[in-house]
Amino acid sequence: MSNGRSNIRWAPRVPKHKIRRLYKSAAAGLLDEELLDDVGITLLLRCRDILTIRDATRGRVRCPRCARQGEETIILRRSTDGDPRDVVLRCRKCGWHVTWGEYFLSYRRKQLSSGGATGASCAPRWPDVGGGRGVGRVLLSPCCSITPV
Repeated sequence: MSNGRSNIRWAPRVPKHKIRRLYKSAAAGLLDEELLDDVGITLLLRCRDILTIRDATRGRVRCPRCARQGEETIILRRSTDGDPRDVVLRCRKCGWHVTWGEYFLSYRRKQLSSGGATGASCAPRWPDVGGGRGVGRVLLSPCCSITPV
């Protein structure tokens, strides 16, 4: 059932050297706007993936194939008396399918757990920030600050 796993892609982590450069440029009063946007967009995409995985573990899996087409299709993960890894997730809209076990392996050991961070007050505003120059500004807002490394 490997058809679907190749369709799953998760946003990468923000490289520490970029965060370091961003904070150094801001501290020097010469904010690198291009770097700010790069880090902000990467962080935004990473956070969206974390929320996607959180929802999937709660039984609501987003179809990655439909998502790439700009559509939101939710697959409800059903309970089973058997091994939950064998449950097949199948999109009724596009036919994408994968077992829960394969889906789980796609994000395992990739530091995509939401932990307790999903209650952040600014998280709901992120999608409204928009694209391009404004996205990176989220990094410097008080409710979304990142600890410098």
